[in-house]
Amino acid sequence: MKRSFDKRNKTLSDEVFVHFKTRLGTGQSQFTVNVPVIFSDRQFFFSSLVLLPDFYSLEALVEGIDDPDVYNTLIHYELQFKTNFLDKPNFYPDEYVLPATVTTVMELVKSVNEFFEAHKPTVASRLGFFLDWTDARFEEETNQWDEWMKTNALAYYNEPLNPEVHFNALPASARTVEGVNNYLFPTHLNDYDRSYIRFRIFLVPNANVFFSTDTQLQALGFSPNQIGERVTRKKYMWSNESNANFKIFEAEYEFTTRVSKTPAFKISLDTLNKNYLTEPVVVSIKKGDTLKNENYIEMMKKALDTFSYDSNLQLNIAYNKGEKTFTFGIPQDRAISRASLILPSELALRLGFNLVTEISFKNKKGEPVSDTIDVKQTEAKARALGYDTGVVLVSDANSSANTAAGISEKFMCSLYPTPTGTFEIPVIESCFKPPVTTLPNFYDMNNNTVPAHFTLSRYLDDGSLVKLDWRNTAFVSGLLRGHATVQSYI
Repeated sequence: MKRSFDKRNKTLSDEVFVHFKTRLGTGQSQFTVNVPVIFSDRQFFFSSLVLLPDFYSLEALVEGIDDPDVYNTLIHYELQFKTNFLDKPNFYPDEYVLPATVTTVMELVKSVNEFFEAHKPTVASRLGFFLDWTDARFEEETNQWDEWMKTNALAYYNEPLNPEVHFNALPASARTVEGVNNYLFPTHLNDYDRSYIRFRIFLVPNANVFFSTDTQLQALGFSPNQIGERVTRKKYMWSNESNANFKIFEAEYEFTTRVSKTPAFKISLDTLNKNYLTEPVVVSIKKGDTLKNENYIEMMKKALDTFSYDSNLQLNIAYNKGEKTFTFGIPQDRAISRASLILPSELALRLGFNLVTEISFKNKKGEPVSDTIDVKQTEAKARALGYDTGVVLVSDANSSANTAAGISEKFMCSLYPTPTGTFEIPVIESCFKPPVTTLPNFYDMNNNTVPAHFTLSRYLDDGSLVKLDWRNTAFVSGLLRGHATVQSYI
């Protein structure tokens, strides 16, 4: 949370110092220095600033000379998954029609579950609609079905619990849905226990379900208030607006045994939002684990499993050790115009997909990625990158000015490549009064700091000035020095 700050609680020291080190991701051209809010009334300049390509950091990892804290440093990536559904055809095209042979509620539930499992779209991770059952007393005593069933199986089945007979009663793809009861519906119930049994309907995220009539819903125990009024297409419609979780509708009343076959009972599904976007998922990998390709599989699988559950679409990733290539399993269906994984370009490049931010079915396989690092070439690669890049301009992203040609932000300093491939402020600049800046008038309440944002720019061969866009990561470190008035570096 950001708030404006006032002049209270400032330091009395004339000179303040903010040392920093921050990582720049692939293609990243901006870095942030978090300045304590008590320093916020000062003028700041860079008394030292070093831009370092990650070649040296990789060499330290390969040689095993980094301390454990550095090795275990987490690198975070934020991912999302988006899908664009077509208006036609429907992703869930098949309609359930109550068979003439179904006469009881238990047969209805079994029939509905088997239908939607059998008609699950090929690329779906789970069926879109199903029913299970619960006991109104259940949550009052325990939240573990296994423990509950051990105690109550005799009342439900007139025999001790037998997992081979009584468990895995739901369709296969429904068994891992959060909150389900995967036990067989009670086969022997007295009137007292029966009064506590309730059916539940599970509806997939981002979907509508349509019922042709309310007669059979009432037989399942759903009240007129729950069922609602007829709406679109003269049907009853229930919706799950969530992008991540199955919605559970629990019947208010106990069920009736018999099911009427008239009027005809039909159930159909449709996607709710045609443009679907999951919530972001942040995944992490240890810095030391980034050296080997295989270590990315577990990290990516964690995110893809989450997206598969949330979107009800199958996503996966595979790695070919021989080819050293990654391949994503991206859903493709006649009802989907495009499905894509959104990821940082730095991660895409590391996995062999160049500097892209989306991976779809069309570019699902990456190029070979070598994870063998030749440490003998560290300095040569750093030097080549440095001299090819040339001067790097540093500007204050929070302040506009016209003090330097080619940029609209306030100029702070220039960094030049050294023979070892690092970028530094030339010593000669210490002879001049440095450019200064003031901090923005807000701060982060979580850590009581003012975020000072700075931009890195470089010249292309044609003389145009652009944001820095290295294909490798880098580190920026230095000293941001604050004074009431600034005369020189010394």
